[in-house]
Parts: sequence; C-alpha cells; structure tokens
Amino acid sequence: MTKIKRKHFYFRRKPNEKSIGMAGISIQKLEWDSAFLGYNIGAVTIEGQSTETLMNLKEALASSDCDLIYLFNHAPGNLNEIEYLIPSAKWVDEKVTFVKSTIGKAETINTRKEIHSAYAANERLYNLVVQIGEFSRFFTDKKIGKDNYQRLYKTWLEKSLSRSICDEVCVWGNDEGLITLGEKKGRLDIGLIGVDFNSRGKGVGTQLLQHAEEYAMHKGFHDIQVVTQAQNTPAVNLYLKAGFHKESSVNVFHIWK
Repeated sequence: MTKIKRKHFYFRRKPNEKSIGMAGISIQKLEWDSAFLGYNIGAVTIEGQSTETLMNLKEALASSDCDLIYLFNHAPGNLNEIEYLIPSAKWVDEKVTFVKSTIGKAETINTRKEIHSAYAANERLYNLVVQIGEFSRFFTDKKIGKDNYQRLYKTWLEKSLSRSICDEVCVWGNDEGLITLGEKKGRLDIGLIGVDFNSRGKGVGTQLLQHAEEYAMHKGFHDIQVVTQAQNTPAVNLYLKAGFHKESSVNVFHIWK
C-alpha cells in the first residue's frame, strides 16, 4: 500500500540555517527555535567526547553568538567530563528511540470505539499535551520557562491537529489519551503519545499503541518508532511491554552563554 508522507516540524535544521564553528565543529543556527523562544538558539552534534573534541567544541562555543545551544552527544561515555570541561553545559535529557517491527503480523480491523480522529483543540487536549512533556528537556531546563514550555507543546498540538506536521491524530475516550502518527525515514513515527493523569493505569496507553500498530500495517509500514526520555520510566516500560526494543540513544545538553 502507498505510504503516507510526514510533514516537517521545528527543532530540525533546515538547509538555509546558518552554520558557524571551528576545527570541524559546526554550530547550526536554528531559525524556528530562535523566533519562537525569542533568543538566538543553535545546535551541535558530536560523535565522541575526547579531550580534543571537547576543546574544539569549546572554541566553537566561544565564537558563537547563540544564547542557547543544544548539544547532542551520540557517543557513550562519562557525561561528567563534558560538564567538567564545559561548565556551562548542563545535561537535560537522554533521548531513546524505540522500534517495533510489523513484519509477519496479521492486519486487523480497528474496532475500538473509544479511539477516534481529532481535528480541533480544546482545553482537555491542551492540558494533556502539557502533561506529555513533563519529562522533556524543555520542562527540566527551568531557564526555558514554564510559559514557553507550555506554549511550545500547545503549538505542537495545534500543528498536529491541522495535519501540518503529522498525518493522523487520535484520541481515546473523552480526550483522555492522545497519539499522533506520521512518517519519518520510511517508518511510522509516533510524535506525541500520552494519557491524562486521571486515566493512567487503565490500559489506555496500550490501546493507543495497538492502534498505531494496526495503522502501520494498514499503511504498509514495516517498522514503528517512538522517541522518549530514558528517565521517563512509565513510558519506557510501556514500550518494552508492547514489544518495542531500544535502537539508539543520545544525551542532550543545554549550553547557556
């Protein structure tokens, strides 16, 4: 079957965004983030954390005019070393990608009357997406500010409901659970998923994941992926119980100048 195409969202580098740096370290200027939060924001990725790499990063940071830089470190190692050599770097998140295959599974027809598509925002959904981000780096970094954090997740919801950054938004019951579905690198990508505090422990999250699996098979996807925070134990346990496996992780630091 024909696969759906995913629309792009913020926090991803665009081709025309500016790059500055030294000694092979490139700091990418993030135009959307900067405009949304009101100060200059950049991003940089390092694959290792040797002393030489970190010293080169330190030089690049010194030449950057960004107020905040997201540092993504894909290599495992001693995180304290980064914070020691770059005191302004504060660990905020370990992003973990979980993946599940649909190959060999029989396609079923969704008969869950509790789950239906959503197109309009309301106060319950706004409250729900704010809860969904409780483990995100934009919440844990208090310098971002509570108002900016909430505004960010509410914008994410609105863009999802308009289908500008995903292809489907489904809610459970009376807006007590939410899942957004789209395409990323040939996989079905779960962008947002969460259950209201008052409805947790009732199997709602499991039903939403089962719906995602049925949706993936119907659209012809062989894999489903979802990204969460390693410190979000309930979400991690939910994905493992549902048959997902950990594919990769990246440690994220925020560097305020």
